[in-house]
Amino acid sequence: MTLAAKIIRLFLVLLGVMVLAMTLPELYRKNFEKRPGKKLIYYSEISKNFMISEDFSDTLTNENHIIYYDQTGKRYTEREYNRQLPFLYTRKLALLGELPDTINGNKFDQQLIKTTKRGMLMPVSSFTFQLNPLFESESGKVRPELPDDLFRINHRGIEFLDPETNKILPEKSRSFNKTLKAAGFQSPARNIYGIPSTLKSRDDGYFIIDQRGELFHLKMIKGRPYCHHIPKNISVSSMKCMVPGDLYAYIYDQQQQLYVLRTDYSIKKLPIRPGNGRFMYSSNCFYKSYKNTDNDSIRLYVLDADYNLADYHAIEADNYSKSPVAQTEQYLFPLKIILTPGYAHMIPLFNPFCRFIWLNMLLLIILAAIKLQNHRKLYNPFNLLDLGITGIFGIFAFIAVLIFPNRK
Repeated sequence: MTLAAKIIRLFLVLLGVMVLAMTLPELYRKNFEKRPGKKLIYYSEISKNFMISEDFSDTLTNENHIIYYDQTGKRYTEREYNRQLPFLYTRKLALLGELPDTINGNKFDQQLIKTTKRGMLMPVSSFTFQLNPLFESESGKVRPELPDDLFRINHRGIEFLDPETNKILPEKSRSFNKTLKAAGFQSPARNIYGIPSTLKSRDDGYFIIDQRGELFHLKMIKGRPYCHHIPKNISVSSMKCMVPGDLYAYIYDQQQQLYVLRTDYSIKKLPIRPGNGRFMYSSNCFYKSYKNTDNDSIRLYVLDADYNLADYHAIEADNYSKSPVAQTEQYLFPLKIILTPGYAHMIPLFNPFCRFIWLNMLLLIILAAIKLQNHRKLYNPFNLLDLGITGIFGIFAFIAVLIFPNRK
């Protein structure tokens, strides 16, 4: 083989390693994985118990079934389970004629059902627009209307601009700047948090972090500026503003601890462990629940109307990485390459070195024996490269080298 041919062959070996790293682990998982049960946990306003459902699906036999139980281990049928969670299964229970008449002495009607809210909280830096609309907060209408101007807060202070002419509105800018300065605001703004949408029943304005890290509430009432300095003893990392209710926003600090900013401007630390900071939350007129899921557990915190801890339960989160099949995978493959949606990026995920190195060394010895049997010189640079690649990439390189052998 010429030098050019050997270089091309080496390139083909590396390409083969990459392709095998994308396909072999996935093929292994599809053929040997027995998917663990998917667990869901909720809090029952009826029995004050934590209700758990577990969906067992076997990818090898295509069989699946669901079991229902509470934190004590008591089993339920599906209909019994649904009756314990009337806010979650309202439509299903209504079709079956099994809606409760009252809950905790309160009539279970549409007014009560409408108190239910659900959403997701994540400790990520909120995306803020360079220009935002400042709505009228007391318009007296069903929902806010989009204003004719937009605002920004730079080193000159707050500036309102006419989108059609792209010119600053001096009178309005001067009026709002005067109010901001009177409240102690120092430009420019670090972050601006709010809901720049008309899809809300009432506008609560924006919550702004100034140059010093202080928190301010800005809104417009009857065409006039309103700005309030909110005292705090935490460093705000991000905020999620809420539609009108009993609180203005959720706040994350730098340690991903979660707080609530209430409509009286009080800030309360929630009695829940930060974990990874990601929470699925739901609330009604009785309780507010926050569910946090990580690799090891699912934790559900139940808080009362004043955000005090009412109950708590954690269950083990079964996942593939804990299964014996997954442990074996780490001994077989040095890594796996996953593709992001749209195939935009390839991400290599390496397994623990102490696990796959033994198979790599065994395959390296086998490859060296094969080369010696075929009268190849091991000190040849390209044969040494084959052995080195096999020592690093293990079974992927071993297969690729055999597919594209280094001929004389």
